[in-house]
Amino acid sequence: MSIAMPAKLQITIWRTEKRPLSGQGLLLPLAFSHFVVLSIMWVFGDALSPAGSLFAVSLASLAGVISIYFLYLRKALGTSTIYVVLGAFLLRLGVGIIHYLLIMQPDYFGAPASFTYLWDYEWMHQSMITVSNAWHLWGFLSPLPADYLLYTKNAYLLAYNAVLYFFSGVNALNVAPWNTLHSIYSAGIVAALGLRAGLSKKQATLALAIAAFQPFGLISSIFWRESVGQFFLALAIYLLVVTQGRLWLWIPLLPMSGLLGFCMREVYLLAVIAVAGFIYFNRLRVSRLRVIIIIIAILVLSLAFEYGLVSLFKRSVLHRYVEDPRYSDLLTRLLTVPLRTVKAMVGPFPWYQVFFSRTLNIEYMPADFLQHVLNISIYILTFPVAMKKWKEFRQIDASMFFGSILLFIGIIAFGMHSPYVSIGSIFFLPVACQTDRRQWLRTLLIVFELFLAANVLYWMLGLTGSGILGIL
Repeated sequence: MSIAMPAKLQITIWRTEKRPLSGQGLLLPLAFSHFVVLSIMWVFGDALSPAGSLFAVSLASLAGVISIYFLYLRKALGTSTIYVVLGAFLLRLGVGIIHYLLIMQPDYFGAPASFTYLWDYEWMHQSMITVSNAWHLWGFLSPLPADYLLYTKNAYLLAYNAVLYFFSGVNALNVAPWNTLHSIYSAGIVAALGLRAGLSKKQATLALAIAAFQPFGLISSIFWRESVGQFFLALAIYLLVVTQGRLWLWIPLLPMSGLLGFCMREVYLLAVIAVAGFIYFNRLRVSRLRVIIIIIAILVLSLAFEYGLVSLFKRSVLHRYVEDPRYSDLLTRLLTVPLRTVKAMVGPFPWYQVFFSRTLNIEYMPADFLQHVLNISIYILTFPVAMKKWKEFRQIDASMFFGSILLFIGIIAFGMHSPYVSIGSIFFLPVACQTDRRQWLRTLLIVFELFLAANVLYWMLGLTGSGILGIL
């Protein structure tokens, strides 16, 4: 470069743009890994017993994880990563299976196709069955019924999940290895993003481990969209980051990334567009004119996507805020962002509410409690590193920017849920993992102890059942 810069800045740019293992080699391993998974499931078929089917899908998912290790992680980060991905895979799979058999459906092996719980969990199960049956009737990947696309929430993400039932049969517990596989995929992408951001191999391995062992989706047998959805979001930002040096590739990849975000939650499409504009803006010298041009371009592109999606998928990104009266209080939620942020940080509280029989969804809450400990720790460790980078280089990590947008969307969401707030936390790791491992342990321990103390204080003050933290 002709511009004189500090040596440290030169190193950062080299590691971000020129490093051969800076994440560019992950796409083919991911594609091959998933091909291996689906091939093994296809070989075993959908006529096995519930136990045999669970074994087949678990074996296929394990083969996919091992493929990612040999094709990417071993070269990029080192041989120690095998212990990380295998340990996380076995832990998540084991927790999911044990939780399901002990708490959710002890007689599962006698009735594997049945699943009874809260409505939205049953709805996902039934939607997957609907798509699987349609494909068995009309052919794999045949167009889905119009009423399914029109009235089904997250229709395309659930159709992707239905691939599981199509190949392995309607066996509800098979979602445990399926969700686990996608959690490991997400962790691998976060590690690759960390390398792109300039992390050392040790730091990127730490990011891999935290993302792989995060409590988010730890109970892998849960019927939710978030494990696969987090992978969709990780893949969306990854596609944009690794191709930022060849923007002509964004012609197909930006719509693809937008669709991945849209499949998870419609509004995430706008988050993808925003981070794309941010990445492009980061490549330019700062000027008022260019700031205005970028803002206008993002707005125009957003409207184009909006009209295109309405035409193709009969669903608007902002349809809820326009058509559903429950969402009409958006201004109120924006004005109460400080209070809602407190609620978002704390999560489900108090923890001992799991002992109340009237509390809904208590079977899955313990993972949420621990996830919010991790969330706060991530934010605490991210802030000083991000501020230092900004002061020294006027630099903001694209992954962190994406995570910040997802966090804000979660904070202002109607009916704020822990998954909405937590789904983007792993995207802060490329910045947060630039801190020392001992600092990570200290921070996690302190935050955990503060939560315990807050629970005790909440009980001693007689606030149990007051709903103080549930009014937003």
